[in-house]
Amino acid sequence: MATVYELFTSRKYVNNEGKPRAERQFVVVDAADESVVVGLFGSTLPGEYEHYPNDSGLPYDMLAFDYSITKDPSAVSTWQVTMRYRAEIGATSGFNNPTSPLLEPNEVGYRTARLSMTAEFRDLWRVYASVVALQAKAMGNYSVTDIGGSSVDAAGIPLSTLVYKQEITILITDSFLPNAQAVATQIGTRNDKVFLNYPSGSVVFAGCNCETIPEVGRNSIEYKFVYDQSYHQIQYPVRGNNGSPILAASASGSILKGSAEQVYFKQPFNNTSSFDNLSQYFGGL
Repeated sequence: MATVYELFTSRKYVNNEGKPRAERQFVVVDAADESVVVGLFGSTLPGEYEHYPNDSGLPYDMLAFDYSITKDPSAVSTWQVTMRYRAEIGATSGFNNPTSPLLEPNEVGYRTARLSMTAEFRDLWRVYASVVALQAKAMGNYSVTDIGGSSVDAAGIPLSTLVYKQEITILITDSFLPNAQAVATQIGTRNDKVFLNYPSGSVVFAGCNCETIPEVGRNSIEYKFVYDQSYHQIQYPVRGNNGSPILAASASGSILKGSAEQVYFKQPFNNTSSFDNLSQYFGGL
C-alpha cells in the first residue's frame, strides 16, 4: 500500500509581480506506477482547489491548481510529487481582481487592460470655462451652429492647445477569433452607449490585433480604443472667399472683436455602434 510523506522543509511561498504562489513537496513510497500516485490525489495527496495549509493567515486564499510527479531514480517504487498553489484573488473584500480571477494568460476568458493617458496639440479658436462645459458642447451637433465659448485666437490665427486623451488596450484570450468583416465595419465608430464608464460618443474603436497560439489552441486578441475629452470634435471657423476666417467686427459677449466670428464643430467619426458584440469579456472592466 502506497504511503505519503510531506517534506515540510520544502514549503515555499513567493509573491512575484502581484501573483502569489506556493509549493509543497511529497514523497510517495510503494507505488507501482504514476496511476497509483494520481489515485492518491484528493485523499492522502492534496486534491484540486484544496487550500494551502493555514492560508487563513496569508493575504490570500491559496488553492492547489497544478502538480508534477517524478520517479526517484535511486529507488524502485518511490516518487516525488510537487503540488503548486496560487492565490484566489478576490476571495476577500480587501483584495479584488475583477478582470481574470483564477485564470492564466493562456486560458479562455483571461483579460488584461492597459490605459495610456496622453495629450496632443490641437488648434482652438474657442475655449470653455470647464471640461464639463466643453463636453456639453461636444456632445451636441454644432456643425452649422456656433459652438460658443470664449475667443482665444488672434485675428483668426488659432491657439495651439493640449487636448487630453486616453488610449485603452484590452488583451483577451479567447477560443474563437472575431469575425474580421464585422470588426472592420466598426473601426472608426464611436460608442453608442456608455462603454467602460466612458460617456456615449467619447470613445472610438481603433481596431484590433489577433494572434493564434497553436501550442494551447487559443487566440490572443488585442482591442484598441481612444477616448477624447472633446468627443473627437474638431473646431473650424467660418471662412471668407479668401480662405481666411471671418472676423468679428465688434465684441459680442465672450467673442472678442477681431477674433473668429463663427466657429463650428467637425466630427470626423460620425457613425456610432455597440462595442458589446466585439467580445463577451468586456463586462466588469
